[in-house]
Amino acid sequence: MPFLLGRCGHTWREVYLCPVVALQSAMMGKDQEDRQQWSIARWLAYQQMCLSPYIKSHQKPSSPVKFYRFPWEQGQEHESSGISKEQENELMNIIRNFKNRSNV
Repeated sequence: MPFLLGRCGHTWREVYLCPVVALQSAMMGKDQEDRQQWSIARWLAYQQMCLSPYIKSHQKPSSPVKFYRFPWEQGQEHESSGISKEQENELMNIIRNFKNRSNV
């Protein structure tokens, strides 16, 4: 409840009349907004680091993700890899199943 009152700016009446689905949507939207703002801050810090003449080129990170990884990105691979570890495991299981069926 304090979430809707503080961060979303709703009144007590709106909070009590708010359906659960709307509450979940508001929380997910605020989390996404926070993550986006943190990503922008990381990107700006990364750009400053790349442009700084006081940092040697071998000490500069190659991407913002390598500069600092957020807790919600811990289980994910680097953005350029294309697929996550979980998706890679699923694909490997499909390939194994296909090979097993073709050998029969």
